[in-house]
Amino acid sequence: MKFPLLAATIMAALPLPAMAHTAGAVCATPEQTKNVRAYYDKMRPGVPLPVASRYFNLSESAVASALPDGMMVGTAANAALTDQLWKSIESWGAQTSVSLVFAPSGKHAFSFPSLVPMDQNDSSDGYLDVYADGGKGVHSHIQIAQISAIYAHDMPAGDGKNRTRGVSFYGPDGHLVIAVYASIKSDPVDPKAAAGFARTWDVLKALKRPCD
Repeated sequence: MKFPLLAATIMAALPLPAMAHTAGAVCATPEQTKNVRAYYDKMRPGVPLPVASRYFNLSESAVASALPDGMMVGTAANAALTDQLWKSIESWGAQTSVSLVFAPSGKHAFSFPSLVPMDQNDSSDGYLDVYADGGKGVHSHIQIAQISAIYAHDMPAGDGKNRTRGVSFYGPDGHLVIAVYASIKSDPVDPKAAAGFARTWDVLKALKRPCD
């Protein structure tokens, strides 16, 4: 995944309004929603959410909340829901290829190929200890009580055939903790990841959105 510098071609370079806050979510204002949707429609269709987050200097959760129906589902999270949603991702399969995205402090994005990280314990200690590739891949320790919102995003890439599809977990400040992407634009896609993402989408679709 690439994160090139962006030229401001369709957006005015004016300060954006402050973000609206609700319990368990950081939500875009109506003006921010309009700008984010125009960005994905006309400027950079299908780019992963950290790109738009940095472009607008918004928390990534606010960007996710601004996506239109059909491109986003999500919910305010608690520890039980975080555990449930990660189990849904695990159902994609331990040998399923995905992309993992991390964005420390919302300012620096890292994406790398991985197998689906699988939980190593029962989360009773307050953590998801997730390891990929039987422990030979990434190790991540997610504090489930610190996940405030979870979104799935399914965005057309603008070429009529490819899509960017991922599930993102956000902290109380709206910044990304970890995202599991089933596909990123024209990158190769594991069919098992695409099928698993559709199942996880349906789980989130049945839940109340954070910013409604």
